[in-house]
This record gives sequence, C-alpha cells and structure tokens, in this order.
Amino acid sequence: MTRFLCTTAQRLVSPMVDILASANPTQAEFMKEVCIAVDEHDKILGPATKAESHHVDSMVLHRAFSVFAFTPDKKLILQKRSATKITFPGLWTNTCCSHPLFVENEKDGEAGVVHAAIRKIDHELGVGHLEKQDMKVQGRFLYKALMADSPWGEHELDYALIYRNLDLNRIRINEEEVSDVKAVESDELMEWIHKEPTSFSPWLSLFYRLKYLQKCDPATDMHSIYSRANALFAFTLWVLAAVTAACFLSTSFIDYNNSNVEITFKDPKVRSVVDYANSDEKSDLGLLDFSVKADFTNMFNWNVKQLFLYLVAEYTTKENVVNQVVLWDKIVLRSERVLIDERRLKPKYYFMDDGSHLLNHQNITLVLRYNVIPNSGYLRLSQASGQIAVQFPGTYTTARS
Repeated sequence: MTRFLCTTAQRLVSPMVDILASANPTQAEFMKEVCIAVDEHDKILGPATKAESHHVDSMVLHRAFSVFAFTPDKKLILQKRSATKITFPGLWTNTCCSHPLFVENEKDGEAGVVHAAIRKIDHELGVGHLEKQDMKVQGRFLYKALMADSPWGEHELDYALIYRNLDLNRIRINEEEVSDVKAVESDELMEWIHKEPTSFSPWLSLFYRLKYLQKCDPATDMHSIYSRANALFAFTLWVLAAVTAACFLSTSFIDYNNSNVEITFKDPKVRSVVDYANSDEKSDLGLLDFSVKADFTNMFNWNVKQLFLYLVAEYTTKENVVNQVVLWDKIVLRSERVLIDERRLKPKYYFMDDGSHLLNHQNITLVLRYNVIPNSGYLRLSQASGQIAVQFPGTYTTARS
C-alpha cells in the first residue's frame, strides 16, 4: 500500500449544511450517500456519509476506487469532472473515480469495488453491461488531499482498477458528472501533467508521481522484467515446438518397411504338455531352432533412437483366423552395430498353443517386425521382408529339447 499526503491551504468557509444548501441540488443529494469507513488496512469500521467523509472537520478515511480504462488502441480515457461537482470540480482525472457504498453487494472487498465501478461507469459515462471479469484490480493507495479555499477534501483508501478495450464511441457522458472525455497516449499525458499540474485531480497526480500510469499502460507492458521474462519464455516454447514439428515432419514420410531379413529354421518339433494356466488340459508346445540375419543400416537416421525387433509366429486355426506368438525380441541402439546375425537361436518365450493346433500344421509363418522409436514423433510399426513358412510334423516328440 502506498501512503501520500497532499496538503494545500484549508479554510472552513461555512457550516456543512449551509454549503450543501448552496451547492448543485443533484450533487448535494449525492453527499447523503453512505460510504464505507475503513482503517488503513481496509478493515470496515462502519458507515459514513459522503459529506462526513469529505468535509475537513471529519475527513473519515473511506474506501474508493479509480478506474483506468484504455481504448483498443491503448490510449487512456480521461474525464473532466463537471463544474458542479462539490469536490475538485473542473479537473481532469482518470476514466471514473468514486466510492463503493455501504450496501451488501459493495462491501465485499475487491468484488464490491468492481461492482461499484461498473455501476458508476454506467452512471457517469453511459457505458453499461461491462463484465466483472474484465475489470482487474491492480492495487490500492492511501492518500489525503485538501482543496484550496474550500472545506472539502479527500481521505481515501483508493483501489486502482484496469479495464481494457473500451471503445470511446460507446461513451455517453452524464453532464452533471462529466463535462468532457479524451483519450490520450501515455507520453502525451505525461507531458500534459508536467505542463499543467493544477489541471488534474490530486489522485491522478499521485498516480503520475508514483509512476503507476506507466506501469498500468498496456503500451508499456513489455517494460517490466516479469513481462519480458514471460515473453521470452513463451517465445522459447514456441521455438521448441516449431523445431519439434520440423523434426517430426522431416522424417514422417520415410518408408521403414524396406529392410531385408533372412530367417532360417531347423528341426521343428511339437510336444504335448500340460497347460496349468488352462484347467490342466494339454496344449501344443512348438520347438525349433532359428537364425536371423538382417541389415538395418538404412533404418537409422538422425531421428531414430533405437529399434525394437521381435520375431512373430503367425498361423490360422478353425477357431481363430489370426494367431500370433512372439518367439524372440531384441533392442538395437543406434550406437550398436546394425548388422544382425543371430544364429541357432531358441525361442525366448514359449511357443504355446491353446489346444493341439500346432501338430501337423503346414503353414506357420515366421516374420520379423520392429518398432522404430524416434527422438520426436510417433512410434512406427514396421515389418521386414523375407518371411518364411514352417511345417510342423504330424507326431509329437518326447525329446526334452
């Protein structure tokens, strides 16, 4: 929270009642509205009329808000306070500034302030139907300002709110509150305040001196270290995503199904064994020796990390059109030799059939398949050429291997 004290000469001209009697009737009536009296930590102390909150004899600290609305082209919308206003008439200030009232839907901290801000923007500028989620609270400021030659002043805990993309053409000013509006660039406003400081409300001058206007200006959002870091991080993620996409596309259309493989086998046998996983019924167990010779040199490019090879036995039965059993597998890293010459291998995994379908089966195909595992992109399932058919004998073997 920022504390600021603005002091000018003060002089009590006449009793409060007499002053209000001579003021603009509409503005005098508004002085009967009930504000929210708070302490310096924004704790609600109770109700206080606008007159009590703004007269120098009482100057009750109360909750207030200042809205900084920007046009779509990032200009700040200023309003010129009506000459009939009791406090600081005829001065230029931010888009809208007023007070939440001591009513149920405006006493609830930030939510109440936002509700009050939307209400007053509609009242002063004729812009209705603003969305609460578009009104962003950016902080709060404690300040005190007294009018010269007048018994009125401000003693406020002021919430600063930001609203983006307010079209200036939507504004229809209430002339009892506002005499003019203007949209200005940040640099233009800074120069104007520097040349004519007495033309602006004390709270807007406060925001200027604290450099708050530069901080909330959307045109200077990139000036903060956090905004720059966030933008740099987002750009880095974008570059990484683009590089990843380029990597994926550069190898996504390569055909990995052109590896030649030579598969040989010898001594196929079938043994009838008890399958304890299938109600103690007997099943066929296939036995054979095989060799695999292949050249995967052309498979490896910069985006291929490794290959996962597996030899599959495929066959058909009356019960199932497709039966597949993995007999052997191997991982081939790009750092290893990619010429495969594995001889006299035995199945790494049991070649078990649920029943007696291997006996005398004349067309069991051995085929080498492999997954291409990339550095980026999706997993490819490929198949080498050079499959071979195996014929199993019509009698069971009793040999152990």
